[in-house]
Amino acid sequence: MGPSYAVFMNSPYVTEKGLRFIDSMKPLRMNKKNQMEQKRVFLERVENKDEDLNISNYRVDSDDYLEIVKLAIEEELVLGICIKYASNKGIVIHSNAHLSSKGIEYLDNPDLVETESKVNVAPSQVINIYGGDQRGAGFGMNATINNNFDNSLEELGAFISRLSENEQKEANEILDAIKNGDIKPGMLSRFSTFLESHPNLGAYTGKAIVWALTKL
Repeated sequence: MGPSYAVFMNSPYVTEKGLRFIDSMKPLRMNKKNQMEQKRVFLERVENKDEDLNISNYRVDSDDYLEIVKLAIEEELVLGICIKYASNKGIVIHSNAHLSSKGIEYLDNPDLVETESKVNVAPSQVINIYGGDQRGAGFGMNATINNNFDNSLEELGAFISRLSENEQKEANEILDAIKNGDIKPGMLSRFSTFLESHPNLGAYTGKAIVWALTKL
């Protein structure tokens, strides 16, 4: 048998250095400053082709991490990535994760991109249509008359043109289906992952479908 040891304690306490070490291991409090910093860390992981993006950043709580990933997706800083939920647990899917041009700009100048995002984000809204002819009607905060079917297709097409060549092929299938009036339950089911990774594409698609339904 090896030697035996005994530890004798007389009023033990944690030193200041020990307290600092404990603090350094705690999850970060996700204030605005830390959120911006952790978003930058996440984008660097994407840029470096990290294969474990489902694992949160160091010292970031898993729920806070999912919120950071969600923000990066909504702000279109990353492409080819989405969050799936199973049993109330979020899973990051990233078979082809890469930075958008906006994401690259964020790494170089995060304050500028944050400011532009605040200016350009439109408030969300719910549109209910109960019948009648709404063509030419105004929806939204500005209630402009320009929100008609043709303009919604142009907006969708313009957004698609900014995607990569491979992404354009898939997105154009959605555009063609709307143009041809091939709108039926489940038509977008096979594009669900693609749309989740491109939230603005989903918004433009939804708007175009709403106007297409007014033409049926």
